[in-house]
Amino acid sequence: MQVKIERKVGVLDLGSNTFNIKFVTFKNREVRSIFKYKKYINIIASTNSDGNIQKNKERELFQTFDEFKSIIDIQKPDALKVIATNSFRRIKDKAFVSNAESILGYKINIISSDQEGEFVFKGVSSSNQIGERKYFILDIGGSSTEIIKVSEDKISKIVSLQVGSVFLSNKFIKGKKFLYEKASEYVAKELEREGISEMSFKNKKPLYGTSGSFKTAYRACQILMNAESSSIKENVANILSNTDKLDSSKSELKNYINPYRINILPSCLIILDCILHNLGVSDVYKSSGGLREGVIDELIQQD
Repeated sequence: MQVKIERKVGVLDLGSNTFNIKFVTFKNREVRSIFKYKKYINIIASTNSDGNIQKNKERELFQTFDEFKSIIDIQKPDALKVIATNSFRRIKDKAFVSNAESILGYKINIISSDQEGEFVFKGVSSSNQIGERKYFILDIGGSSTEIIKVSEDKISKIVSLQVGSVFLSNKFIKGKKFLYEKASEYVAKELEREGISEMSFKNKKPLYGTSGSFKTAYRACQILMNAESSSIKENVANILSNTDKLDSSKSELKNYINPYRINILPSCLIILDCILHNLGVSDVYKSSGGLREGVIDELIQQD
């Protein structure tokens, strides 16, 4: 059997609150992750209500694109795909996007919510040993949240909520205080508007979570409550009933979680808590892969 030469592919994910880049090499069926890097970037706060990037933010953003261009040049991938999600879907400033593409030397693929859900499904299903044929996938982003219902190993429904961890934090942080009750009411109304409870299976099924915001909430449960996957649902609720644990100035979380993530943690927990109760979930698991792994899988299949 002829052995293929080793190839390298990568994905640059321009998210709402982080830019992530990942490279893997593959030969035959063996895939190896060789490089990952992320930078916290609040695109939401940099975008006006009319969909244009604030002029005082452009320079910082273009410098960030330069930084990622340098990484790409060093890695020299055989193939690379640049994707952007909900925050870029809201940008109407075509000149900004064009200039970013010129800096990167690659087209920015602004994917739809359905495309995002399909990539997430591919990344989760290919990187986890899932015993059930029916389950949920949750991707909490900075400006939107994707809920994917899987039936018989296929997507049966994708819902994109226009609520994310950064969006919720920006909306409900007043001074240094987070308005937990109002934020929870807001998320509950959005879930009711989208009919999320109607997505539930007859019998409770597991949920696989991905994205930095989900992982932040999951990690906080592990640290504060010593929670295992089967008790994450109850522990999210317990933490939200005693929010002093989330005070970043004295919380033990600061030794384990990035300060930027700690700031949006209340929003992450509220979104997760509301969704878990609406869906009627059994167990909650942290996925080994998600959006970026789904894109990489597609690039490998195309090679």
